[in-house]
Amino acid sequence: MKKNLLLGAALSLFSLVAAAAPVNIDFNNFGNGVAVASTQGVTFALAGGPVISGAPTTTMASYVGLASHNLLTNSATAGSYPTASILRATFDGLASDLSFQFFNAGGISSFYTTYDIAGHVLETGSLVASANSLLTFTTHVDGVHSIEFNNSTAGRSSWWFGLGSLTANVNNVPEPTSIALVGLALFGLGAARRRKA
Repeated sequence: MKKNLLLGAALSLFSLVAAAAPVNIDFNNFGNGVAVASTQGVTFALAGGPVISGAPTTTMASYVGLASHNLLTNSATAGSYPTASILRATFDGLASDLSFQFFNAGGISSFYTTYDIAGHVLETGSLVASANSLLTFTTHVDGVHSIEFNNSTAGRSSWWFGLGSLTANVNNVPEPTSIALVGLALFGLGAARRRKA
């Protein structure tokens, strides 16, 4: 009975630390030309040449069969060239059920790569070249700490792309302080149990 009480208390404390939170970002809501460094517990950054400085920005794009829509781009200047080769999204926790809308501004196939919290590759997938189309993609792994969208140029030249949306369920990663508090609480429960015995 006491053992079950101790286990229940530990699980309750851990569930407070590792609560899931939905992420639902629609970049059309940001307007045109807005720099987006972070929102809803997701940090966005540019990497790889020809340009890697500044936060990614939104820009208005039009595509076949749909109205214009603001997208988060791999450009620090609202879709203008030069661009970075990589747009990275890093979650405050670990994501599952990750999906996104992707727009390719031309005929080069891009790709995405997901990483765990240790930086190991979880999954990579092709973002098929489809100029002027906003396509939805879904990853097939859990525990995603970051995802990179890559324009396949290896930083050698500019190639414009953008995200229309990003959705996921994110479990918070326990911080060292939180883990220490859970450990201290378990130690206290164990000590109280021994004292009563």
